[in-house]
Amino acid sequence: MPALSTILASHIAALAAMHVREPRTHETTGTLLGIGIAGTFHEWRQGDSERRDESFGARTERMLRVGERLWQQNPNGDIRELQGIVARRQVTQDFIDSDLFTSHPEAVRYVDSEALPDGRSIYRLRVAPPDGAHAQTTAKPPTSRTEPPPDEEPKFDNHKMLMHNQEQIEQDIRRLYALATDLKKEVDATNSADILSVTLLQKADEV
Repeated sequence: MPALSTILASHIAALAAMHVREPRTHETTGTLLGIGIAGTFHEWRQGDSERRDESFGARTERMLRVGERLWQQNPNGDIRELQGIVARRQVTQDFIDSDLFTSHPEAVRYVDSEALPDGRSIYRLRVAPPDGAHAQTTAKPPTSRTEPPPDEEPKFDNHKMLMHNQEQIEQDIRRLYALATDLKKEVDATNSADILSVTLLQKADEV
């Protein structure tokens, strides 16, 4: 078995190879299934704030987290702040989700490993951060290949766009001036009191 520091370093390297970046906001929906029950959940997360709704028919429960504090609203609408084991579990979940455990080996213990079909090994770890409950997670094995970096977003050239718009405006002005000149010539050459030519009407419509 490799040293714990090696396992954690491999986990960090695997995430780096996949170019994983922590999202600023996260929204998840899904289905909850149990023994004789079924429902849905909807979760929003931004920074250290989170909201989770669980619905089973007309019965809905809501959890709200701001920083290290947790509140729960039951189906009757009663709200209470969660403490004890529930709050400690959330501390541990945040510790795992943020990958903070990779830089705190003192809070991590090796459990066991499992070989993958491609020959790599995945390691199960027991995580127990300060003020948190015990929980298990897995360390990602080294990737078998390096993923290419995501394409960079094209840079917006504001000056180029303004120059293009200026050219379009100048072209439109020149075309409008030419149409107006032709229309004036057509009007001068036509006795509009007696007849309006099709060409005259078309040019007037264009202007």
